[in-house]
Amino acid sequence: LNAPAALQRHFDALVPNLPVQLEMTLNGAMADFQWNSNGGQLYDLESATALSNPDWQPYDGHTNMASSGTGSKTLNDVGLDGSPACFFRLIEK
Repeated sequence: LNAPAALQRHFDALVPNLPVQLEMTLNGAMADFQWNSNGGQLYDLESATALSNPDWQPYDGHTNMASSGTGSKTLNDVGLDGSPACFFRLIEK
């Protein structure tokens, strides 16, 4: 369609990032993590030993992990510290 320039409009569509869903699989004394990553984002894996007044801290140096560009990111063979309870969350930056 060749409309006059005065009638042409240009629109940019912003597609929101999908919510991140973290999955963890136990592998003996290790854990494997997988999540859907959003392009251009960085991720921190954090842990806490309780969910009442949690003190979330970066876990074992797993910070500023870049998105994979494929839509899925994995982190394998993460050593567990032996705490009786350990909760994880993923922060997208």
